[in-house]
Amino acid sequence: MLQLHAFEQQTFWFPWKFKKEKAILKTANDYLRGMVKDHLQHRFDAISKGTDNKDDILSYIIRANTFTDELGIDDFVDDFYTFLVAGMETTAIAMTCLIWEIVKNKEIYEKLKDEIETVYNGRDNIEYDDLALLVYTDQLIKETLRVHGPVQSTFRTASTPPVLMGLFYRPIPMYSSP
Repeated sequence: MLQLHAFEQQTFWFPWKFKKEKAILKTANDYLRGMVKDHLQHRFDAISKGTDNKDDILSYIIRANTFTDELGIDDFVDDFYTFLVAGMETTAIAMTCLIWEIVKNKEIYEKLKDEIETVYNGRDNIEYDDLALLVYTDQLIKETLRVHGPVQSTFRTASTPPVLMGLFYRPIPMYSSP
């Protein structure tokens, strides 16, 4: 069985190693980028012809770009990857932590179940207006995000050298944790 070591840190320290795994990842990446590029080009064409009737964020971004030539199709492919990974991974982590907290605490489970049953009130579907009634559910989600934030830390560097009271301070990376 092939193990993909391409994601391990030492792979990048020794670039001559794991060539087979890197080739597999590159092939998969190239295939996915090609599919995304084709889809985006189709959406670009539909918007420019006026036949696109979708009302989603991608349409808004493409329409906004028609007023400028700053972004090319490859920039959109890169942005698509960012939205896809950032949205999927952080949501999956948050949902996993939420379920874990519910499962390990029976009181939380019971209170959440009671609230949901009360709001659903025997219906099969919940209405948009009912979401405001899920107060405990909202609190539970927010507390889970506070305790188990999907993004645990950020690294920041000053973009310009800071000057405070006439003194120059050398910019250094800052570690921040929520």
